[in-house]
Amino acid sequence: MKRILLASLAATLFLGACKKDKDNKPVTVTVDGKQTTLNVESAMYSRFTEGGIRSLTVTAVSADQQSRFIIALYMAGAQGNNVDAKTYPVRRVAGKSFEATVYRMERTSNGAYVATNHVGTDGEIVITKGDNGAITGTFNFTLKDESGLTKLAPMVLQDGKFENVQFKLAN
Repeated sequence: MKRILLASLAATLFLGACKKDKDNKPVTVTVDGKQTTLNVESAMYSRFTEGGIRSLTVTAVSADQQSRFIIALYMAGAQGNNVDAKTYPVRRVAGKSFEATVYRMERTSNGAYVATNHVGTDGEIVITKGDNGAITGTFNFTLKDESGLTKLAPMVLQDGKFENVQFKLAN
């Protein structure tokens, strides 16, 4: 599972760096009490026959371009091109994620994004529609610093809404 996650994230970061996806509307969300938008950079759908799963990985950048969020959903079965319409819990138990994973990257002074220790620990992503190469839904979750190395304050993302976010098929 870890190998699948890394491959999925690597492909999304590589393809996301190539160009911004201009077909997608901004995602609206309240971050720590402040209404803002996230601009979708990429959305990539992958099938992994070895692990018998499918994944959708979305990268989005905050309006101020200081944070990049990587959101990955995992579905059972390696067949099909649709994202299952359902609730994906964002949670971590003993350092492991299950159906949905969220990470935050931070922009450095030279413009590059680097990983932070902010990870999604509780919340949910609800997909209400996930067919014809697009997803629609809502989300609420909290990002916390689970490393014990830094003292990042929790980050709360609530009332998130996305509509018709187009995804590309990787395989």
